[in-house]
Amino acid sequence: MFRLSSGKVVFAATGLMLCTLVRAGPTTRPDSAAAARQAQEYYRNVERAYMEGRWKELSAALRVSGRYNARLTRQQRANLAYIRRTAAEFRPPWWQATKSTSNRSFRAQIWKRWFVANYVPSELMGLQAPVGARDGKLVVIVSWRPSLVDNPRPLGGVLAKRLGLRKGDLGEVVVWHELGHNYVNNFLPIRHVMALYRHHSLLYRTLQEFYADLTAVYHSSPHARRAALLLRLDEIESNRESEPHTRAALGVGSLLLSEFLAAPQKWPSLHFPPKVPDTDAERNTILYVYRTMDKSWTLAEDRALREIVRKFIVAQGTLVLRRRGQVTLPNGLKFELMEPRDRQDKPQRDQWVRRRLEAIIKSGRADKKAPACVSARATIQLPW
Repeated sequence: MFRLSSGKVVFAATGLMLCTLVRAGPTTRPDSAAAARQAQEYYRNVERAYMEGRWKELSAALRVSGRYNARLTRQQRANLAYIRRTAAEFRPPWWQATKSTSNRSFRAQIWKRWFVANYVPSELMGLQAPVGARDGKLVVIVSWRPSLVDNPRPLGGVLAKRLGLRKGDLGEVVVWHELGHNYVNNFLPIRHVMALYRHHSLLYRTLQEFYADLTAVYHSSPHARRAALLLRLDEIESNRESEPHTRAALGVGSLLLSEFLAAPQKWPSLHFPPKVPDTDAERNTILYVYRTMDKSWTLAEDRALREIVRKFIVAQGTLVLRRRGQVTLPNGLKFELMEPRDRQDKPQRDQWVRRRLEAIIKSGRADKKAPACVSARATIQLPW
């Protein structure tokens, strides 16, 4: 029998039940507070497992969510539904094929559309290449190192260590990136694709990398999603003006930065420079934001970042192709994937970034002191 200080215990007529006659005071049962704490601990563990990519642990926890739902907030229940749905997208049933050490053709899905991926394992970090045409479409192979997929070993490099990145995060980004090349080949009008491939090879390759980068950012799981951005630091820093990977990385960075600077309060894990860059304001701010990300990336931030990319693909997925690489940013400014055409738009974006940074610095939201600069090559050491 337990003791109640706010009432007295009496036996019911059956002699089997106990009830409490409560006078004035709290009506909470003694075990309710403990149950509420357990529910909150359960939710924190689920969110942590999701954000860190611990899939077996997450799967086991989600199976018992019914025990705790009643004591979670409405937002937490909505988050659990989101976690359950998107975890299945990050690790679909066909994911096992990505670790095959033999040639495989398998049905994969990106952007809610199915296609056949022709996969050839190799020691290369990642590759896609056209090998012919069939039924009026380009046939491409994709290749990556299967030993990287779901590899739990840590990645080397200053930033990789700070964020706790693993080789499996790199492998995941590479898989989605290479699959993302199929966006152009399979999802866009074939006459446009063939015309690009035959007559505008530089634009074709740049669009390939742009859509592949967006696919990697959107489809990678939370722990790998930021790696998809950080792996482009070298291209952004070196700024090889016409190189497709560089232009694609700058295009994605420009898209995201326009959202980050417009509403910095939505991104508590991001840092902004203590002073406006003297030159090349947009590119240098992208570099700063990428390099200084906190490890404490939140579910809300991760979800918001993914939503930026989704909305862009829905609104402009085919328009960028039809406009020969022109991207309309959320702030209304333009970014041209082809560098010569971008020269008229870049000054306007730099000016917009300067104005936004000045306001952020004045508000106290920016860093008070910039950290020591680390070269892009030292941030993540690729396992060659």
